Amino acid sequence: MTAARALARSVQHLLRGPVVDLARVDANIMNLITQIDHAGGVVRRIRDFLHRGRPHSSTIAMRELLTNALALASPEAVSKGVSIALDVPDDLPVVHGDAVQLQQVTLNLVCNAVEAIAGAHMLNGRITVVARRQEAPAWIEISVVDNGPGITAEMVERLFHPLTTSKTDGLGLGLSISASIVEAHGGRIGLQTGKAGATEFRFSLPLETG
Repeated sequence: MTAARALARSVQHLLRGPVVDLARVDANIMNLITQIDHAGGVVRRIRDFLHRGRPHSSTIAMRELLTNALALASPEAVSKGVSIALDVPDDLPVVHGDAVQLQQVTLNLVCNAVEAIAGAHMLNGRITVVARRQEAPAWIEISVVDNGPGITAEMVERLFHPLTTSKTDGLGLGLSISASIVEAHGGRIGLQTGKAGATEFRFSLPLETG
């Protein structure tokens, strides 16, 4: 929803300008509609997940899923001067799970990184999303790495607990629900390192073999 607010502010800024770029306004409005539709779908799917306790399963191309997640995160990142890069091999195998839920896990990690960088008033903020196949056991591993201010030792201990947040307007549900989603897919999620300049969250999903 923060990305949707950023798009709305962008549209309002364009409309107040001396010369209205109608093509740009139209593109921003279409992006805003996409954001709202996505948010509605996420709320419905997460609510269903919380009731059912298991994901809807389908075949997922992870490159496409990650690309779509970053497209949703991009407006907010751009508005805060943060660049996002995607590093995914072309031959990454598919996984089975709920695309909406897994996209939301990725989006949550990326948006958290954007907000941490922006909150520290950093210049040249960077986030890189990396996906790799791991063997023995067979996993897809997704990393979200940022050059932000890092995470304090006190916060590390409580990151995935419900109602834990460092945001002044946050509910503290994002990482807790993300962990539940990943675990319901048979995967795992955690903080690899909270070091300033190289903070990294990872989540892994099992591959069906045989």
